[in-house]
Amino acid sequence: MEGQVSSQRNRRDRWVSGLVIGVWVLALLLGWMVKALAEGRTVAYEGNGIHVRYPAGWVRVETQPPLLLQVEDRLAQPFRTTLSLERRPVPPGVSNPLGTVAQMLVLERGWMAYRPLEVLTETVPLTAQAPALHVTFAYVEPNNNPFLSSVPVVMLGEEYLLLVGNQAYVVTLTAAEANYSRARRQLQALLQSLQFRP
Repeated sequence: MEGQVSSQRNRRDRWVSGLVIGVWVLALLLGWMVKALAEGRTVAYEGNGIHVRYPAGWVRVETQPPLLLQVEDRLAQPFRTTLSLERRPVPPGVSNPLGTVAQMLVLERGWMAYRPLEVLTETVPLTAQAPALHVTFAYVEPNNNPFLSSVPVVMLGEEYLLLVGNQAYVVTLTAAEANYSRARRQLQALLQSLQFRP
């Protein structure tokens, strides 16, 4: 009799343990799905002749020309991750208009210890299949907070310069080195959503 009760108790314990493990696995799967959906949400921006989608959790910053759009991930540490889109006129009569615009940007920005890492010409998967100049770069961002003693942060960036008519559109990503690989996915998603409107 005692053996039968013990056997029933063991079966019930195994069943309960299996149920707990099943609920735990289901909760992990649901959590992963919610996280994936939250990270994949976007917000549409339309204006200034463009339509683009950017990450839903990012904050839009007030801009002035030539910037058309700038969004920031304010939760990124130690510095905000930024995606920006600007439109620049192409200088008349130059043989390499995108290269000229890229050089003008470097001179205007004045980033500390700026260094281009790679410059490529490639085709960006946009609806117009626009040729683009793709530049990856690095620079140093000092911490200007007088109450914090910290070393400067290495920032990585990536930029696509697209020639549309007589205008150059510049899509730029800047992120702290630790946040860069995740931010690149956001840049690629933004580029894929970019459409030019007349």
